Amino acid sequence: MRRFGYPWRALAAGALLVGLAVVPSAGALAATDSVSTCDESDLRTVISSAAAGDTVTFNCSGTITLGSTVTLDKNRTIDGSGVSVTLNDLTIANGGGANSGGRVDGGGINNLGTLSVTNSTFNGNFALAGGAGIKNQGILEVANSTFSGNLALTGGGIVNQGTLTVTNSTVSGNRANSTVGGIATFGTGAKATLVNTIVANSGGGDCSGHDHRQRRQPRRRWQLPLQPEQQ
Repeated sequence: MRRFGYPWRALAAGALLVGLAVVPSAGALAATDSVSTCDESDLRTVISSAAAGDTVTFNCSGTITLGSTVTLDKNRTIDGSGVSVTLNDLTIANGGGANSGGRVDGGGINNLGTLSVTNSTFNGNFALAGGAGIKNQGILEVANSTFSGNLALTGGGIVNQGTLTVTNSTVSGNRANSTVGGIATFGTGAKATLVNTIVANSGGGDCSGHDHRQRRQPRRRWQLPLQPEQQ
């Protein structure tokens, strides 16, 4: 059983997720769809009816417990801004894509707020820029979770530009086409703490704490669609 703490929002195989995230489809007129009652029925109804490029928000508080997977089969933003979000027992797989500028940060989740992820799996996500599993620009705590088979330009597992704590987790077998396939931390004030965590077997290096904007990288040509290797 999947449990999502305060107003939460679901996700599972096949799409972009959130913290505050997005890849709207080009040319679409995005709308806002609100979950007014924090229960599984209302969440499923709103997600199902939302069109590609729409934003799903929450006008309620509480915990939504899912009896089965909710699949995002179109690009949508699930916006939990202004609240602390908890994701537990979730599989986030095959997320990614490209916006009209051809750039994607956070193929699985792009976190701009306060996010806690526990007992979750990130697999097969991709990003044309940073953070195929998660890009963090806020406060992120990850515990008892696994990142594998994710691919990005930088930070195949996680890109951190905020405050990151990873505990009792495994980040293995992720790749970067430029630098750092595991966990990349950079930017003014960015901090990362890893406790009892394995970061290994990463294409492009396991970890970094440098500000890669000061390093010159060779220009690379990207061919779309970019997909991770099948595991």
